[in-house]
Amino acid sequence: MRRVVLAVLVWLVAPMPGWAQRWEAQAPTEVSVVAGRAQTLWSSVLQEPRQLLISLPPDYQRSGKAYPVVYLLDAEMQFTQAAGVLQFLGPFNERIPETILIGVVNTDRSRDFVPAARNPAWRGEPMWSEAYEHSDADNFLKFFADELIPWVDARYRTAPYRILVGHSFGGVFNTHALIHRPELFQAHIAISPSLWYDGEALVARTEAGIRSLKSPPALFLSWADHEDTIRLSTEKLVQALSRKPPAGLHWTHRYYPGDDHMSTPHRALYDGLEWLFAGWRMPRREDDAAGPSLSEVEAHYAALSRQYGFPVAPTVAALNAVAQDLATQGKAEQALELLRRSARENHYIALTHSVLGEALEKLGRREEALAAYEEALRVTLESGEPYGDPVKAFRAKAKELR
Repeated sequence: MRRVVLAVLVWLVAPMPGWAQRWEAQAPTEVSVVAGRAQTLWSSVLQEPRQLLISLPPDYQRSGKAYPVVYLLDAEMQFTQAAGVLQFLGPFNERIPETILIGVVNTDRSRDFVPAARNPAWRGEPMWSEAYEHSDADNFLKFFADELIPWVDARYRTAPYRILVGHSFGGVFNTHALIHRPELFQAHIAISPSLWYDGEALVARTEAGIRSLKSPPALFLSWADHEDTIRLSTEKLVQALSRKPPAGLHWTHRYYPGDDHMSTPHRALYDGLEWLFAGWRMPRREDDAAGPSLSEVEAHYAALSRQYGFPVAPTVAALNAVAQDLATQGKAEQALELLRRSARENHYIALTHSVLGEALEKLGRREEALAAYEEALRVTLESGEPYGDPVKAFRAKAKELR
């Protein structure tokens, strides 16, 4: 949402300070907008290098905050669309928290994603493959637990909330990780899981494993109608969990009519994240209705912190809405103090400073307003904001204020 607002706001400031003039003189005419970066991790467990695709929140470098982590399988196919979903739902719409995305690129899906087959009767069936002779999901799970997750936690500011996203065989790895190492991930999004594997023995095994857990992670299951073997086996698991819901399991399922095996990942990731973080954003107020008070805003985010297990601070949008209500009630000084708080707590977001500048200007505090607008400009330029060019508008506003 901040990116959109930055493009729509009337940006404010002028005779630019020297640093801004130097920046304008050397400002690039082209700016790359990238989804993430690639990095290679050597795995002693797997005895091979593994490529990772990593996407950080837009303000990660400047915020100082810790973020939840989404671990994504099949990253060579799914990374770009997943990064877009996280950006859209997170910083753009505040429906979910901003997150770090770690995509794991494949080397051998049959080896890594599915457990060793236990059903002798399945061997020789049409769905059997000799590739499954070497399946070892336990070893891949060890790679996550002993190497990948500690590596990510050591290099990035991570919150203690991890989500695993897998599609097809990746969805099987979701169920395997859920029942064998439930502490590794707080939530699983299993998209069209191939529970037909091992002659559908995975269906009963997954159900029994979930029922044995005292505090199972959250689970989102999805499937489509044009994937018969997956649809039938997934529906069996859903029916079993629905008949007798396991104690403590927070779960849901989603069926996509008209879709097929390759069309569901984007829809399911979007829906799964929205379900997992339902109620994340402050409720919208009706037109002309008073919004929540500051105490209600703080109570909302305190409740989120308890629910998800990591600190969640009120957003800029929530604080600004309360400040606007206070100003409407004639409580200008209280509104101003709240905007100052927002600018302090979110110093890396240009919007907080520009809104503060606007409020100061309305109160006739022109020098303070100018300082706030110039801070907004400085933050924008330091962030490398690729959307819009606020420099000229800032110059015009500064001239007006002076």
